[in-house]
Amino acid sequence: MKSAFTIKYVVCIIAFAFLGFVMTTEAQEIKQGKAIVRAITKGTAKYKDPASGVNEWTPLKVDTILKEGAVVETDATGVVDLFLGVNGPVVRITPATQLALDKLTFSRAGGEVVIETQLDLKAGTILGTVKKLAAASKYEVKTPVGVCGIRGTEYCISADGKVTVIKGWVRISFSFPGQPSITIDVKEGQTVMPPTATTPVQVIPTPDDVKIQIMVETILSQKYAGTITGPEGPTTIKVTPPETVEKDETRNFDSKISISGSSGGSPK
Repeated sequence: MKSAFTIKYVVCIIAFAFLGFVMTTEAQEIKQGKAIVRAITKGTAKYKDPASGVNEWTPLKVDTILKEGAVVETDATGVVDLFLGVNGPVVRITPATQLALDKLTFSRAGGEVVIETQLDLKAGTILGTVKKLAAASKYEVKTPVGVCGIRGTEYCISADGKVTVIKGWVRISFSFPGQPSITIDVKEGQTVMPPTATTPVQVIPTPDDVKIQIMVETILSQKYAGTITGPEGPTTIKVTPPETVEKDETRNFDSKISISGSSGGSPK
């Protein structure tokens, strides 16, 4: 009897150990994300995507799937809307901008989706919508003058270091040769002006006209990316339905903006 009890005890330990191993393995499995080109509303754009075998500049088209390491460049009038799924979900690339998708990964841990998104803004300006992130997640935009850490935010970031936050907050670390790094938090309704050789970093209230312009651009990018709907269903703009990256992970963006009707291009 004692022997039987011992055997059952050992079997239970092995079973629990195996279950723990399976759960840990699942939690630690890192998957590759991607960006889908949902719209090119103005001008033209080109891209490179070494992971897909596109090593030379190639005209960018709607529905192109961009993998980690891809680079997108818009012309003087080009506007491109990307859908990043769980790694975003939305980024709008404005005219005369070059953006690299340095890292797009996600995994499951403790019942949460943990993402790592790293964008390299080499020139120009981008606007982004980022859903609420798990504590272990990371979403960063690198510029030539520093790094912006994003947390559940609607933002506008320029390569020169200017950052406007419409919702949420952004932590910026400025780094200039021969100078100590500067870290500053930019909150909702604020714009940060990067330091220069003669002026310190400045945080100012975002002017109303600038705020309205960015909000309009953000709403349009969300509509083109297919992440918001009107009160009676989807907006009338024709967009390919969001592709499921993982069972339900591309549908977890909850926008509080609700609008209806068809949409035009981005404002001039």
